Amino acid sequence: MALWCLGDCMPALPFLSADPLLLSTATSFLFIFAIVFGLLSYTKLFMPKDKDGNPVGKEPRPLYALLALVFAVAAISYGPVVTIIQQILPPATILLVIIFFFAFLKEIFRKKKKGEKEESHPLQTLAVLAIFLILLGTFWDRISVLAGISGIISPDNLFFLIAVIIIVLIFYVVSKVEEK
Repeated sequence: MALWCLGDCMPALPFLSADPLLLSTATSFLFIFAIVFGLLSYTKLFMPKDKDGNPVGKEPRPLYALLALVFAVAAISYGPVVTIIQQILPPATILLVIIFFFAFLKEIFRKKKKGEKEESHPLQTLAVLAIFLILLGTFWDRISVLAGISGIISPDNLFFLIAVIIIVLIFYVVSKVEEK
């Protein structure tokens, strides 16, 4: 049995395609869990802070996971929430990918404090950004229709803009590597 169906049918794993209710409940659970866990990790809400308000110590990821689990189980236990999430999931996913992309960019371009080590090589970051931008351009027709912004920018113009952004990022990464 193939994992993906061919043609006009919706691609799905075989064990999830048997029961649409299971698929919608599972995706709703994962969506809520990921959003709550991501927000808690990003805000560092439950981390101890020093007198200046900066987080210190180890991040309580098990606590974040437990809170996300509680929120997700509570949300999927009420049927209308699952229905609403299934209706807003495609546009919300697009919006969240864009938000996380800009949060990722903010983290890349922020100034590192003294003594703080570089966690990744700039070329790795460039590769991730380039792949994201190329995928954005490739699927722009579908994304723009789902987001309700079709016709604002053509795919050709978007690919030109993406190429310019990638070239600027290459120059930025090369200058950053040269500084080291």
